[in-house]
Amino acid sequence: MRKTCFIVAIAVAISAVSQCVFFTERSEAREKYVLKLPVIEGFATDKLMTMFQDMAKVISQKIDADITVDKLTFRHGDRMVAVRDLETGAADFAYLNGMEFAEYQKSGKKDLMMLFTLSMNKSTILNQCLYVRKGEIMTVEALRGKKWGASQLLPTRFLLYKKGINEPLEKFFSSVRFVSDAPIPNIVGALDAKDIDVFSAAESAVRLSGELNKKSATFAPLYCEPFESTWVFVARSGVPSPVALKLRDIMTTAHRNPEFNGFKFAFAMIDGNFTALDERAKKLNETTYELVRKNGWLKEEDAFIKKHMPRAK
Repeated sequence: MRKTCFIVAIAVAISAVSQCVFFTERSEAREKYVLKLPVIEGFATDKLMTMFQDMAKVISQKIDADITVDKLTFRHGDRMVAVRDLETGAADFAYLNGMEFAEYQKSGKKDLMMLFTLSMNKSTILNQCLYVRKGEIMTVEALRGKKWGASQLLPTRFLLYKKGINEPLEKFFSSVRFVSDAPIPNIVGALDAKDIDVFSAAESAVRLSGELNKKSATFAPLYCEPFESTWVFVARSGVPSPVALKLRDIMTTAHRNPEFNGFKFAFAMIDGNFTALDERAKKLNETTYELVRKNGWLKEEDAFIKKHMPRAK
């Protein structure tokens, strides 16, 4: 599965933690590992880099290994980019979205070790929602014949299916277009301008953007459903278990460790922390991925990206 666009918006709040945690000063005497962090093309991360150093000092005292961070840039529509780097050894650690992890498990491969996830809103499950202008559309069925836009097709296909509508988007809506939600204000602007009547996005991404909390907010969620788990951090099989497990233990206790007090604002911002991936979240990943696979929606997604996404210059 591709990386979903909610990752871009959420990264604003949590990359300071997830990236800083793994960035340490180089030391020739210690083992060296690479963490790859998938980042959507065009998303600015420069400001986040300045936050790496403080947490690096804490982590370097705890892990007898030299772990550096590389940005893994991907485009909308790309899938399993982190898995490819993990399998080739270009990355030792990375995160996958929930359905990517389910797809990997479905393949039968066992080269990746699950470490932890990052809860948000006190949950390891992410909702996808349909958003519309306030007061205009009251039911999902009333979306028929309206103008739709988003950067990915799957969440909307999934949400319509949950309401008993199993039709290609180009048949259900009067028009379908690619609209980037990185950042969220971009797609909200398209809705406000009436270029589109509805878009889908991760509930967490919209919440963290602050757009919905503004007094001047002109849009609201129409319908939401649990879609997949939060990010799943993994290690490749070549990483010694003691190193991976030590990293897991440090990360899953960071929110209550006084040594990480300087970064608690990030945990508070997302109302979550690094934690184990629970069975309910695992099951949701498996169920959603199987639904997507069975209905052939990945092919529809690929066709949508190929037809509607602007070409790279």
